[in-house]
Amino acid sequence: MKRLLLGLTFLSTLSFLSCTTVLYTQDQVLGQLHTKSDIVNKFGLPTEKRTGEGIEEWIYNYGTVSRVTNYGNSNSNASIYGGYNSVNGNLNTNTMNVAQFSQFTKYLKFTFDQNGNVLRCQGHGVDLSVKKQSSNNTLIYILGVVGGGVALGLLMSSTL
Repeated sequence: MKRLLLGLTFLSTLSFLSCTTVLYTQDQVLGQLHTKSDIVNKFGLPTEKRTGEGIEEWIYNYGTVSRVTNYGNSNSNASIYGGYNSVNGNLNTNTMNVAQFSQFTKYLKFTFDQNGNVLRCQGHGVDLSVKKQSSNNTLIYILGVVGGGVALGLLMSSTL
């Protein structure tokens, strides 16, 4: 019985070690970005951009892409592989002007008006929420679970 109680106490303690608090949701983070300069300061240069009909769109690749192009009737193919673009804005890519965006698996896309203001932002497979470990609450939970387990163990052993 004591082993069972110790095991339950240990498992409960482990489950509370992962307590986190979300400080800002992804929508709140993106809602703070209003202009092209805000976007460049936060994410760096885009992977690809396209313009047309009074708007400009930028896309940031956060995954990989493979594009195979067949040139005419020849048997040769050319492949282009894109790499990871860091959320912290590592500028390891050059922006390409394109007519149509590549099919990225994880991306952020921003649409701007003629004045450079953000009209819309969308993404897929990218989590920009800001989270913080809630150490005070975690410590209180751990102490409560351990104290409760010890008290229950002492109560059970005194009644046997």
